[in-house]
Amino acid sequence: METILIISSDLNVSKSIETYLKTSGYSILIAPTGDKAINIIEKASNFVDLILIDLDLKGSSNGAETAKNILEIADFPIIFLYDYTNCESVTATTNITSYGYVIKNKEFTILDTTIKSAFNLYKVKTKLSSLEDDHSQLIETAHSTQIILDNYEESIALIDREFEIIFMNSHFEEEFKKAFGKDIYPGLNIFDVQDSDAEAYWKPKYEAALGGEKISFEFEENALRGKKYFRINLNPIHSNGWIKGISMISMDITKQKLAEIAAQKESEKAQNEIKRLLEEKEIILKEVHHRIKNNMNTLIALISLQTDRVSSKEAIEALEETENRIMSMMVLYDKLYRSKDFQSTSLKPYLSELVDNIMGNFPGYESIKVEKDIDEVNIKAKVVFNIGIIINELITNSMKYAFTGRKTGKLIISAKSIGTSIIIVVGDDGLGLPDNFDIEQSTGFGMMLVQLLVSQLDGEINIDQKNGTQFTIKYHQKNY
Repeated sequence: METILIISSDLNVSKSIETYLKTSGYSILIAPTGDKAINIIEKASNFVDLILIDLDLKGSSNGAETAKNILEIADFPIIFLYDYTNCESVTATTNITSYGYVIKNKEFTILDTTIKSAFNLYKVKTKLSSLEDDHSQLIETAHSTQIILDNYEESIALIDREFEIIFMNSHFEEEFKKAFGKDIYPGLNIFDVQDSDAEAYWKPKYEAALGGEKISFEFEENALRGKKYFRINLNPIHSNGWIKGISMISMDITKQKLAEIAAQKESEKAQNEIKRLLEEKEIILKEVHHRIKNNMNTLIALISLQTDRVSSKEAIEALEETENRIMSMMVLYDKLYRSKDFQSTSLKPYLSELVDNIMGNFPGYESIKVEKDIDEVNIKAKVVFNIGIIINELITNSMKYAFTGRKTGKLIISAKSIGTSIIIVVGDDGLGLPDNFDIEQSTGFGMMLVQLLVSQLDGEINIDQKNGTQFTIKYHQKNY
């Protein structure tokens, strides 16, 4: 009884194949990983006759890598199981000697036929490897397998060191005739029926195989019957330490290749659609930012009109401060509208413009020296909103109270990126805060707003009153 080792991390696939093959008289071993399969081969290689490997194998090594590792231990007929929706995995087996490819979850009769063919071909290969070193014995051995190989679905030919055909199965002969309209026969030099371009393509591959390499590649044929795709395996034929010729096995993979090409086209189509939707989204975001900025302009204009209609000093100040807060957000939307990245903006140009706009709202601001030290760092729009309003509140507080009774003063605005932290400093050399000032107990709307926004950033705020007043806000950047 022949034993088949099934290597698949999909238990359903393994069990369904096991159930079927047992009814066909095979003994079954199952390995869920490449490492487990290697362990079985190392301990009981003599009890395994054929291996089925799932190309979608999970674990430390995939199906193709596991096959390579097994063939380094011992020679087995290997059949690859693959998913037709993932045909590109087949390309990973280019340099691996295989005895067939079967789509998973298809009719088991196909698998059964492929296994029988693999056993036959493996027997042929075993016989060919024991050929004597003279040309006549090679021909005799090839003829002894003629009946078997004529019933094999792949095209098979043996070519000697002079590139003469010494054997071919009927399928090879028929396929060549269909493709090129020419008859071929044993004793014919393979290049006598091909043009110079074909010789330039094939000869280096034949020579590499005659040099001892196992060559496997995909070949696209454009001939009389139209475009076809084949997987070609060229293997050296060894005899008594010498390479007497090469065996060529050609498998028609046109259906799989066309499916792969169709899948690639669908993938490209989907990618183009995603690209179009992203571009459309960017246009919409840009328009949204533009409209929000314009709406804020309208709000500022309405607040300005309302300010002209009230006489209360406190009301006027409240309206002006509200106008400044909206203006800080409007500056951000203007930056986002002009930016390529509509979800974030650079801190340096935003804060520089914001500080200038805030200062311009105060009469005599020219007498106040403003020092800016701001790093170039991209910040998410959601976070920049908080930072902009915090700076607006702190600068407004300094300009209203720090320089009372003075004609000159200095204002410092700093924003630094240190590791994952952003450190923002707003300071002045003014009168300072009252001795009993506690920001957490402050009832002023501006200071309450600053605390709220710093809290939203999961940040912290410190106040230094040694030389004037200096507010330091620190927070860690996150993936908002």
